[in-house]
Amino acid sequence: MAKKKKNAVKVPAKRKAPTPVRTEFMSAFTSEFIRDPKTKVWKWPAPGQTPESIVEDFETYIDVLMRADFVLPSNGNSALRTRLAAFLINQHWPVTASIPKKWKKIQPTVHLIEISVIVDRLLMAVNIAKNPTKSGGGPSGWPPH
Repeated sequence: MAKKKKNAVKVPAKRKAPTPVRTEFMSAFTSEFIRDPKTKVWKWPAPGQTPESIVEDFETYIDVLMRADFVLPSNGNSALRTRLAAFLINQHWPVTASIPKKWKKIQPTVHLIEISVIVDRLLMAVNIAKNPTKSGGGPSGWPPH
């Protein structure tokens, strides 16, 4: 009787981790509003800023970023809204802002990713402001940076 051949076990190729979507806009926004990339000093929230003011600023950031794709940002009723509108217009975001070529076909999705990355960075800044002894998340450990 002939021996059965053992089938060779195929070892799956190691998957590369996907390249995170990062754009010039994300870096510029972070540098302008959240954290200085050279000194690593947090620009927002400002030392001593009240919780109410932090929440108001956070709402403004989100509102302006989400509306920018639908309506042209305008100078609003706050200094932050005015700065954000001027920044977005100067960056030509989201209309003609530069994004990596490999993601051109999914440009609307890339803009949502840009917003989500910026929101993550804003939340990290809030958590650090609430608990400056931690390097990442606040007391809950989230976001896990």
